[in-house]
Amino acid sequence: MHKLIRKLRGLFYSAACRLACGGRIEPKKVVFNQTDGNGYGCNQKYIAAEILRRGLGWDLVWLCRDPEKARATMPEGIRIVPFFSFAAMRELMTAGMWCSNQFFRHHVKHCGLRKRPGQTYFQTWHGSLGIKFTHSGVQWEKVHPESEGNEFKRAEAETMDYLIANSEWDAKRQLNHFYGHGEVKMFGHPRNDIFFSDAARAAAVAKVRERYGIAPDEKIVLYLPTLRLDKRYDGYLYDYAALTDALARRFGGKWRAVARMHPVLLHKGRALSAVGEGIDASGWPDVQELMSAADALVSDYSSAMFDYMLMHRPVFAYVPDLESYTANEGLLYPLTDTPFGVGRSVEELVDSIAKFDSEGYPAAVDAFLAGKGCCEDGHASERTVDLMEEIACRAS
Repeated sequence: MHKLIRKLRGLFYSAACRLACGGRIEPKKVVFNQTDGNGYGCNQKYIAAEILRRGLGWDLVWLCRDPEKARATMPEGIRIVPFFSFAAMRELMTAGMWCSNQFFRHHVKHCGLRKRPGQTYFQTWHGSLGIKFTHSGVQWEKVHPESEGNEFKRAEAETMDYLIANSEWDAKRQLNHFYGHGEVKMFGHPRNDIFFSDAARAAAVAKVRERYGIAPDEKIVLYLPTLRLDKRYDGYLYDYAALTDALARRFGGKWRAVARMHPVLLHKGRALSAVGEGIDASGWPDVQELMSAADALVSDYSSAMFDYMLMHRPVFAYVPDLESYTANEGLLYPLTDTPFGVGRSVEELVDSIAKFDSEGYPAAVDAFLAGKGCCEDGHASERTVDLMEEIACRAS
């Protein structure tokens, strides 16, 4: 019964949208989806910025859950449309290109969204050289064959035209994640272009320090834990004083802790209840800017670690729930295979900081990246928009 209702609703949306817009597809319209409408960031931000920089005059549409809040962070030249709306469906059905770092799961499941002939789907997944087991694809269905989302993810994956990857490892993971569909483009990840630009990084540093009142002589350690599907909180770091003290002893100077919880994490206030003197930056839309401003990173299983390492700055993994996380969600390879310091407790985290090898770390990072076939060089946005221009030109 539910499937029939969804099908009828999808047919209604499809017919209504086509009547409202005359059925025309606009080759130079791009609809962006950033982590289910969560603000201006990730690969989508940097692709849109490159389109604007070129002055192409395209119609850029951003699907957003909180349009009023997002407007303050976005440049002119981008139209904001409410994520859960008939208007969003109308834009999606008339855009020449979709650009998403996530599935359009709401629009596919509840509104019957289907890509039309003449549309091009760019999938720029928000993961990287990540270590986490992904929650769709061939491997996922072997373990979770009855997962409710499998049907919709598989159907949507079949419509993906291009997968934007930053390494041979990422390419293989994405092909598995999207059931073998889509043509892989080894462009690098547009969101990581900032790490290769001195000017862009300096602007981000100034922006973050001004927003949170961090003095020029203070160093920043950024804490970026990932989402736990079981919503447990015992795997998070709360003793920020021990962390900043350990960093001060090892690297010198005064340190400030900045925490940004996963955007999908519910009840983030509970997870941050013991931050103390730390700064809660969970509302910051672009994590790449926060990473640019940080002198060291602490995470757990987040792919953010593998973006941050491109700057050859210290990374530490705090994983007190390693056994339960591995059993419940799975890791693709051991954390010990990375160049990162690993702590199963606060004491072990402090010890890994004390033992950090400043001389050997850069070479270890380079060896890891080479082993994964990484192609990041700071020009991913340019390559992506070059391809978009070719597609728009052919369709016009």
